[in-house]
Amino acid sequence: MNYISNRDASVEHYIVAGDFNCSYTQSNPFLSVFNCFTDSCNLVNTVCDNMNSSIVTYRHATLNSRSLIDYIFVSDSLSNCVLSTTIVDSGVNLSDHIPVVVKVSSDVYNSCGCVVKKKMDNNSLNDKKLRWDKADISKYYESTELFLRPVFDELCSLIDMSLVADYSSVINNCYSKIVNALLASDKVIPRATSNFYRHWWNPMLDACKNKSIECFNLWNAVGRPEVGDIHIQTKQAKLEYKNMLNECKENSDNIFGEDLYNSMMSKDMNSFWKSWRSKFGRKNMPAKSVDGCNDNEDIALAFKNFFSLTCIPNNVDIHEGHRQAFLSDFANYSVFEDHKNLFTVEDVESAILKLKKGKSAGMDKITTEYLIYAHPCLIVSLKLLFNLMLSLYTVLCLMSLARVF
Repeated sequence: MNYISNRDASVEHYIVAGDFNCSYTQSNPFLSVFNCFTDSCNLVNTVCDNMNSSIVTYRHATLNSRSLIDYIFVSDSLSNCVLSTTIVDSGVNLSDHIPVVVKVSSDVYNSCGCVVKKKMDNNSLNDKKLRWDKADISKYYESTELFLRPVFDELCSLIDMSLVADYSSVINNCYSKIVNALLASDKVIPRATSNFYRHWWNPMLDACKNKSIECFNLWNAVGRPEVGDIHIQTKQAKLEYKNMLNECKENSDNIFGEDLYNSMMSKDMNSFWKSWRSKFGRKNMPAKSVDGCNDNEDIALAFKNFFSLTCIPNNVDIHEGHRQAFLSDFANYSVFEDHKNLFTVEDVESAILKLKKGKSAGMDKITTEYLIYAHPCLIVSLKLLFNLMLSLYTVLCLMSLARVF
């Protein structure tokens, strides 16, 4: 209450939400005091102003009690932007409190007259990873065919690159189109943090969850009766689902403890920590100071200077002699002596299948999974691209870049 009363006066819009333990539908001494507080802070109750008096946000099945005590308040300057208020109850809500959802118009202006944009936390975005193991791969397969087909057609048309002046730009552009096609196709792959999916989930929980949802939907369809068989079945189904969740969590802890013990006994520490991080994530602890440098750019430059020393030749004269010998041999070098040194579809497919899953992406943000699960036209497109690069002695600009973790 103190924080709300002593808020920053320069803040134009604000939202206050929670369990206030005060019912607007029942007369009580605290209500008048609470109304004085909300009026003095210019707070508007979105729940009572947008919904009828028969709704509830708290329901205790065991005590058979129900009330409206959860609210979302907005500043009076924001009240005109409230589009709707809904109580989202379902068969999977195991809390006694029922979620309240308020939709606010996106045309919200701050005191400077600028549209307020949602700030995204870079760390939270980076923590979310593509969960290929939870995806419908067939949808990704179809999506890659749709996006890659135009690139494939373009590569097929680039038979005689000798007529193209800036063929290096054309090759790099085609590669960028392939990358963009793959990235555009990953919209069908779920993104989640490493600990989002419950590794202990099983088909029995699915059955209990579906039963709880079905009973709730039936109870909701007949008018949400507070007595009778349907009401009892709904309570029992939700209780069974809740108990099954707790039981699976507890069993999971015991099983994980046994796995930990077995891993320690076999001294397979690498496998153990790899499994641990894949399920529970890792806490990144970036170095605060490296070689006396505290700024990120200074630290990166320090690494660059250190590793660049390994590329300095021990003897300049000998190095130059080797360089000239290489250039002389390279001038007479040709990969097309009999035109049998070109890449084939089998070569590209074999190389892709040898890649390991779960590895970090490069500068193009493409991981092994993007390649393995894509439509076969990706393999043919890469074959055409690689052969163009080979025949024109051209490498991608991206190959000169690297990411340091």
